[in-house]
Amino acid sequence: MKADLHNHTTYSDGVLSVLELAQFKKQEGFDCIAITDHDSIGAFQDITKDLPIPVLVGVELSTYYHGENIHLLGYFKGNQLPTDAFQKFLTHLVEKRKTRVMKMIRLLKKQGIEIRYEDVLKFADGAVARPHVAKAIQEKYPLSWEEIFHQYIGEEAPCYVKTENLDLKDAITLLHQNHALAVLAHPHYIQKNEVKELIKLGIDGIEVYYATMNEQDRKKYLQLAKDNHLLVTGGSDFHEALEKSKEFDSYGLQGEDALRFLNEVEVKINDWK
Repeated sequence: MKADLHNHTTYSDGVLSVLELAQFKKQEGFDCIAITDHDSIGAFQDITKDLPIPVLVGVELSTYYHGENIHLLGYFKGNQLPTDAFQKFLTHLVEKRKTRVMKMIRLLKKQGIEIRYEDVLKFADGAVARPHVAKAIQEKYPLSWEEIFHQYIGEEAPCYVKTENLDLKDAITLLHQNHALAVLAHPHYIQKNEVKELIKLGIDGIEVYYATMNEQDRKKYLQLAKDNHLLVTGGSDFHEALEKSKEFDSYGLQGEDALRFLNEVEVKINDWK
């Protein structure tokens, strides 16, 4: 059993559709995947039994805690849609993302880069994000991906606009109210907060097998999960097939860890077809 539990589609900042992602991941040797688009559950509408491998749909929420941006993965039990209230809340977040991109477009114009919101939107099926802005820029200007982020829309660049996020504790509560598991994403990126303290807020798991996590960190977070009786998850944080190839043993879940996760999220892979 091989599971990649952290993937993005065109419903947020990925470049593959749900079907294309499922096909690609099957070719990579995975038995099932989860989709965790940023502040979007739009992929739910494309989940069918006809997909080549089982697909679980979750969400990746951008949250803040003590001045630090922390990402939280949510996995809905039984692969069921959350409440209407939750979906309305996500719609609100998507609108905030639209406002953010519009501000970035105005700042880009001052830097001599002119694109329209419509140019950005055609690269996204749902929430718009910086990768969609970058693609719109590349369509009109001979700039590399690295140049666009370094010179214009990266966090230290003049056209960057901060994302408005919700409080981490509120996000955990929101997921639990919607029968979802709350998992701390890529904990090795967290610098200003102690993961031990974040665990006390009520998370259900830690993303341990992540593409860029080194062996030392992996052992540390595995022990933290064990000591606190938390789920272990893992994923590639996949956005596009052109990303640098990664060895499987550095991300994703295998064996008993994968089976335990599926049991907790109440999804039976054998009943998929």
